[in-house]
Amino acid sequence: MLAARARARGLGASRKRVLAHSGCGVGQPGASPGRFRSYGEALRTVAVQRELPFDRLDVFKVVVDVVKYPEFLPYCTEASMTSFGNQQMRAEVVFAHKLFQERMQYEISWKSPEMVLSVATDTKFAKRIEYLWHFEETKPHRTLVDVELKVAFTSSSSAFLFDMFADRIQDRVFQAFAGRIRELARLSKERESTV
Repeated sequence: MLAARARARGLGASRKRVLAHSGCGVGQPGASPGRFRSYGEALRTVAVQRELPFDRLDVFKVVVDVVKYPEFLPYCTEASMTSFGNQQMRAEVVFAHKLFQERMQYEISWKSPEMVLSVATDTKFAKRIEYLWHFEETKPHRTLVDVELKVAFTSSSSAFLFDMFADRIQDRVFQAFAGRIRELARLSKERESTV
């Protein structure tokens, strides 16, 4: 189902796209009714889909373990859980690069091992940031990962800067997650071989 939906959106196994919307009403590509409707020109959506050679549960566990992000995610310097409930949590995450630093409060919800949704609101540069991850097992030990990032920027200049660097940042972030999963799989195999 997810693969068919992704193909219908025109995404290949490793293609990505950045969509800029002049208006964001119901029925427009990338629109989320009630969430992004009024942001207009400052809304950006990036969608990435890749198949990874890992079990779906392993991929899910790395994405949902926000507290470990500073160990592998570029520009993430701090992360802490502020509350935890049934398939949801709140986390504070700090991103920093040179003169830029942003402390964000994320609301994270999930359905194991199928999806993770994280939302931050009212940051310095964005009114809303939403990451939606879907995981679909395509074969044993292979997972199709579909990630959609939506950002409603506070200004068109912030959106313009995002446009300049979105591809590079998205690639680095995706590679960081894949590298983390690969490292955890390697450590797991080493532990199994010593037992």
